[in-house]
Amino acid sequence: MLFLFIFCFIFRFNDYSSGFSSKNRQNKVISILFSRNLLTPKSLKDEILKNQLVCPEASYAQIMLESGNLSSVLTKQINNLTGMRYPFKRTTTAIGIYLPEYGKIIRGNQKDLEKYSKLNNYAVYNNWQDCVKDLKQWQLATFKLHDLYLNFLADNYAEDQHYVAKIRSVEFNSTASNMKR
Repeated sequence: MLFLFIFCFIFRFNDYSSGFSSKNRQNKVISILFSRNLLTPKSLKDEILKNQLVCPEASYAQIMLESGNLSSVLTKQINNLTGMRYPFKRTTTAIGIYLPEYGKIIRGNQKDLEKYSKLNNYAVYNNWQDCVKDLKQWQLATFKLHDLYLNFLADNYAEDQHYVAKIRSVEFNSTASNMKR
């Protein structure tokens, strides 16, 4: 029993040999755990790459510009890095809407928030990562990379007027045969 008491008593005190108190060590561990969620230029770049945004360098520059180098009011208050409006028709990660004229945040889904669609608004996100995910969803919904490529081929590469139609036919046939396997 005496041994247990001495053991607990000795190991209860801080180990000052490393130059850190246990409280400082604890704070360092906590900051390391939470640093994964902190918005920094590096964490933003990592999130952009993780979500495979189109033109990642340009997307990064766009976010830095729109967010005032990650310090804008929208970034800090509603996790909106891009000034994205609330999307009433496409899939979104937004959890609500911010009405700047009223200084009001309203949480809800697209159906609930539809009545605010005519008002100046911004999308509200749970966290900045959700904003990056929503930017990816916006890119997928509006920036038809596949179609742009086919149009480029038709305008700059192909001599055959039916070249794009032929590609689409081969795409469909190869997709259908892969689906059967």
